[in-house]
Amino acid sequence: MNPIKQRGLSLGLLRTTLLLLAFGTWGGALAQKQAAKPAEAQPRLILAINEGGAANADATETDVPAEAIRDFGYQAIAMAKEPSQTLFIVPKTSRLKSIADVKGKTIVTPDQYSNMWRVANAMLRDSNIIMANEQVKAMRDQAAIGWSMENSFYDVGVINSVSGVARSWEKNGGRVLARSRELPNMPFIASPEVTEEQVAKLRVAVIALDTTDSGKAVLKKIGLTGFQAANSKVFLDFLAWIGDLEVAKNADQP
Repeated sequence: MNPIKQRGLSLGLLRTTLLLLAFGTWGGALAQKQAAKPAEAQPRLILAINEGGAANADATETDVPAEAIRDFGYQAIAMAKEPSQTLFIVPKTSRLKSIADVKGKTIVTPDQYSNMWRVANAMLRDSNIIMANEQVKAMRDQAAIGWSMENSFYDVGVINSVSGVARSWEKNGGRVLARSRELPNMPFIASPEVTEEQVAKLRVAVIALDTTDSGKAVLKKIGLTGFQAANSKVFLDFLAWIGDLEVAKNADQP
């Protein structure tokens, strides 16, 4: 018998169930915490929650679920087997050799204050470069970032390793200047109200997806090969590394 159905979970509703568990009751607390911040500084997931769209929120924004675990007692369930990385990319003809060479160059990144923006900021910080002092342009669509880089509008681009642009960048002759550490990808978390027994059942069900044909079909639809168990430490370590958002926002202030 299908291990997921055996545990009372419908394959068709699994992803929605996880998202609802992850974000269903979290919105009020996070909305209150974020209310004082300007809209452009709020991660897209929080905007989705504030606008009532949490059930369809993009769970690839690792920083916000991580903050829910740290600040609101949420529980880690699972994350994709394939980790993500934030990549600094350059054209084949670029003379830049390392991330240290990014200083003084034009940079195009995903949305300002987004998860990848924060990772890129941490990577530059670790190389003694203050991102707020650099020439940075933000774009929402990674395909647009790739196109801009292909047409030499910027010196350096920042993309996600699991994006379509990243998967073809080096194949098409581009170079990766720097890679972040491996990061949690597609994290799922549960409300503090969800019992340990329920969390355990969900974790087993999600991890079992790649063991059946029907489960593999679900994974294919969401572009993943499978899930692995997640624990809170992974997310807390991630937050400790990328640093506080307010510090990043005010890095260029005296």
